[in-house]
Amino acid sequence: MTELHQQHEDSFFYSLLRVQQILIQEKAVKLKEHNDISRLDLAELVQKRFSAAVVGQMRSGKSTLINALIGKDIAPTAVNECTATINHFSYSDNPELHEQFRVRWLDDSEDYFPLSEVEKWLGKGVDDQNTLQKVVSRLTGKVSTIDRTKRLEFFAATRFLKTANIVDTPGSRSTIDEHERNALSVISRKVFDDRGDKLEQATRYEGESADAVVYVLNSVARENDADMLDLFGDNTRLSGSNPYNSVAVVHMWEMAWDDMEIDPVQFLEGKINRIQLQLKGKVSTVMAASALLSRCQDWLQDEHWEFFAQFGKLSRGEVKKLTRSSEFEVRESNSCISLESRKSVLESIKARLMAVGMVEDNAQSTTLALTRFLCRFACVRSITRVDELKRQVRELSGMEQLETLLEKQFFARASLIKNGKLLTRIWEPCQIALEQLRRYEQEREDDLEEGKNILKLLEERGRRDAALLPAVAYVTKTFEAVSNDALRVKQTRKELFALSRELEREFQSFEEDIQALELIDTLSRSSFSGEEIDELRRLFGAKGLSLEERLNSSSPTRDYVQKRYSLWAQKRMNSYGDERKIAILAEKHLEHLLDTQLSRVR
Repeated sequence: MTELHQQHEDSFFYSLLRVQQILIQEKAVKLKEHNDISRLDLAELVQKRFSAAVVGQMRSGKSTLINALIGKDIAPTAVNECTATINHFSYSDNPELHEQFRVRWLDDSEDYFPLSEVEKWLGKGVDDQNTLQKVVSRLTGKVSTIDRTKRLEFFAATRFLKTANIVDTPGSRSTIDEHERNALSVISRKVFDDRGDKLEQATRYEGESADAVVYVLNSVARENDADMLDLFGDNTRLSGSNPYNSVAVVHMWEMAWDDMEIDPVQFLEGKINRIQLQLKGKVSTVMAASALLSRCQDWLQDEHWEFFAQFGKLSRGEVKKLTRSSEFEVRESNSCISLESRKSVLESIKARLMAVGMVEDNAQSTTLALTRFLCRFACVRSITRVDELKRQVRELSGMEQLETLLEKQFFARASLIKNGKLLTRIWEPCQIALEQLRRYEQEREDDLEEGKNILKLLEERGRRDAALLPAVAYVTKTFEAVSNDALRVKQTRKELFALSRELEREFQSFEEDIQALELIDTLSRSSFSGEEIDELRRLFGAKGLSLEERLNSSSPTRDYVQKRYSLWAQKRMNSYGDERKIAILAEKHLEHLLDTQLSRVR
């Protein structure tokens, strides 16, 4: 049985490798992506750790969200467009690496630097001139650290990174303030635009290369958000397939909550519903999360929480007036919350944020936004106890739900997503090659038809004129060569077509696995037992893609699979709705195993 399973796995990867070989070696195939195809190491991609790219518009809070997922403030924040870099985050239990970052240069050499020096890549600490202007001047210099950098790599020993690598992409530059760009000279503006183009290309490459994409949206989804998701979908999935490897996160939503007559949860439900309609068919899920509310659990001290809990006793009208940005630090109040205590809390929180790596301007704006939200939230929910306020803020942040979603949707399905991604990368070049081979074959057949007439004419004249015999021999030899070439291309085209159909069937099988797992996850009530649900998850690849893993047996027999097939056939007849759909897919999957891998096994 193990040998049979090995043959099946070898057959799948042989098909991929054979397609790659044809695309590279067949002279009739001319692909623009030839170098990319030849460099594609399929074996390495299969063994490579699962990776998730975090993608989105500039200033959508991607890095802050990554820090919340990782559980440690290591992703550089407050980065402007000209200094943005690609940042990779990986697991390491080496304490020395936790205090360093690695620079991978464009020539693939590498150097290690202490974390304190990451500011050289971020353009921080500028007091006497606009940050954007300073960075542009650096980019126009002969030697630019940024332009020589391929990516930055950071390391931490956290639970999340033990499961998957994270890639923080530069993002799109469309949200950079237009007045900043217009303030630059014509020369500087060109440098700015060139740098922006490179960042967008890098973002696209990382998003297409990753196994899954987490798209970070600001509180209002824009038209170009949908456009960028279309782009990743085109390059990471087959046309029309399920967007199983992407999820959209509405981030920094707390900045947009302003109406204290509406509870934040109600506010979020309306926003999520609107964005889901905008992004329908482009992502598998849209959900809200706030890295700011999650990280403040670590940033804020007890006295800060005690301060915010006081607002649970005040009226909404008073809190709304008091938390206006123009009045919070200057307005005297008749309440128990003095102006002095407000100023003290703001300075204390700002100092805490700067201590974890925020630049002063970012720490200032984050302090004001966080303070405003927590004051209003405590008031709207009438929360006066510190422990209850912390609990509800943690729950409202949505980070635990996001981690659970990523675990169920990405990490538990990593093998399925990886195999689907491999098939996708080969599929389009394969279809282009098939069309090129078909045209080449037709051209050779046309040449042969024309060659027959020429050869016939020469042979007739050669019988009357011996001087033409060498020409007849040459044309005959050429005719045979063209004929053999046409036959070879025809055979290659037929082989490639058969391989492409096989890969398409494999991809459809992966799609059905994903569909079944999603249906199982959405079952609120089920007549299936817990053991049957576990059996279904295994069958559809949640625990691994090998035959043994799918059937939960080290040596599955045909009789065993036949019994399970009969069970799910019966379930299909007695079930309704989503349960019936799941039973149909289980029956189909088991039938496929009986007809293929187990056809000769008892």
